[in-house]
Amino acid sequence: MLYSDVRVLVIDDKPHSRGTTVRLLRTMGIRKIAEAGDGASGLEAYATLWPHVVVCDPDMKPVDGIVFLQTMMAEKKYLARIAPVIFLTADATERHVTQAHRFGAAGYLLKPVSMRSLQRQIDSALAQSGDVYGESTHAVIATARLAPVGHSAGV
Repeated sequence: MLYSDVRVLVIDDKPHSRGTTVRLLRTMGIRKIAEAGDGASGLEAYATLWPHVVVCDPDMKPVDGIVFLQTMMAEKKYLARIAPVIFLTADATERHVTQAHRFGAAGYLLKPVSMRSLQRQIDSALAQSGDVYGESTHAVIATARLAPVGHSAGV
């Protein structure tokens, strides 16, 4: 699977932050991206896109990213796989980081995020999650390591 085949759901209640994340993903070569403005609409978008990775702000209103992740984990028994969730936030308080790890977040990044940091977290999440939907993600990681940051890997 190439970056161009990877599906990413971006959930953030701040349109500017969401747009910045989407632009970074597109620069990486990821084209299949859905956006949501809070955890509730993120759950709806998840059911439509079936993403390989979710990039989510844990601190949103009315439904935050922690509740989104808790809901996904509660539904895990009904789903074959859950896409890894990477939290992207301006808040690095110990409470948020602890909650993120306790509820199973695949990563935690601080805003503003660099493309290199985001790419590393996505590659790591893809490598850890394996075949989320029966599609190999190993080609993404191998191709990403060959492409310099800022270039579209696998496109």
